[in-house]
Amino acid sequence: PTGSAGPGYCGFWTWQGIDDTARTIIPNGTGDVTKRLYFRFVYSSSGGSTGVFFNDLVPGNSDSYSIDGSTFVVNCALDGSVTMYRSSGERTLDVSMWLLWI
Repeated sequence: PTGSAGPGYCGFWTWQGIDDTARTIIPNGTGDVTKRLYFRFVYSSSGGSTGVFFNDLVPGNSDSYSIDGSTFVVNCALDGSVTMYRSSGERTLDVSMWLLWI
């Protein structure tokens, strides 16, 4: 489409059973986050709840979400890579995530 030659990227990512192992959403390298990331995700927890979260991050920042007694983190590392993992608790999470970044 017209106007799509500018900087920036978009993506869709899903994972089933997010636990304490960091899952790579955007790898470090060409096309990673250099300025800002916006994301929105829907989830289903092994604890039975479902919901939606959204936020924006710059490289070097993260955000955490308390879901059914467990804490899940979306991390945008200084190198521009993005991961998601559980930092505490026992629940797992099924996630579908939409992302925009530049």
